[in-house]
Amino acid sequence: MGGGVRLRTADGRRKAGRMTYDAIVVGARCGGAPLAMLLARRGHRVLLVDRAARLTDPVSTHYLPHAGVRRLADWGLLDALRASGVPPIGPMTVSWQDSVIRGAVEAVDGIDCAYAPRRTVLDALLVEAAAAAGAEVRLGYAGKSKGGKTRKGSKWLRLYLHEAARAASRTKGTYLSAQYSRIKARRGPAKARVAVEHSILVALFHMLDRDEPYHDLGADYFTHRRDPARHAQRLAAQLDALGYDTVITRRPDNQATAA
Repeated sequence: MGGGVRLRTADGRRKAGRMTYDAIVVGARCGGAPLAMLLARRGHRVLLVDRAARLTDPVSTHYLPHAGVRRLADWGLLDALRASGVPPIGPMTVSWQDSVIRGAVEAVDGIDCAYAPRRTVLDALLVEAAAAAGAEVRLGYAGKSKGGKTRKGSKWLRLYLHEAARAASRTKGTYLSAQYSRIKARRGPAKARVAVEHSILVALFHMLDRDEPYHDLGADYFTHRRDPARHAQRLAAQLDALGYDTVITRRPDNQATAA
């Protein structure tokens, strides 16, 4: 949990000595900032870092039910949230397809409303609270990269894996081709090829260990590995945040088509 950080001057030169911390929390959003705040309030020396230079507003908000609002009150942050102008949520309506639910939640420990603050509001509030508690906050700090090179191994195995991965990435309707396309879009073709090579090695190990033939997971594995209904709800929520009205109906299985 503890760690050390080398000190550097403003122009990037290394200074003598190391700054030590009881805890280094990576990620200054709604999960990391409260952790850093609570640890600092307990007297620990805490460093809170985030590679983003400023906390931007992603396509999401945070719905804080009564329990979450109660927690902010316990931390002494509820008044600051209210002062930001976030409107309270009392009676509400939840609709999904033909089902509509209306109602309100009973008060819990004196809290009779919920809030849905924007991320720039809640995250900034929590980061400020962490700093006020004594945590050191560094935004725009990505740390020191150690690179992502693969370790040394058989050059012949590397050659064969390279050819196998290239062939697998060009197949149609397979797990490996879907994996390649998915990673290539985010990190480029080189890293995508290495990922496919790793998947081939893992598959070979299990085939030999279990004495089983290869079983392809299918091109739709990444789409269906999680609950499709919940995934559809998340996509609908993102479209709603962008200002689009959506109506989602599920096709019968025999009418489903591959993307």
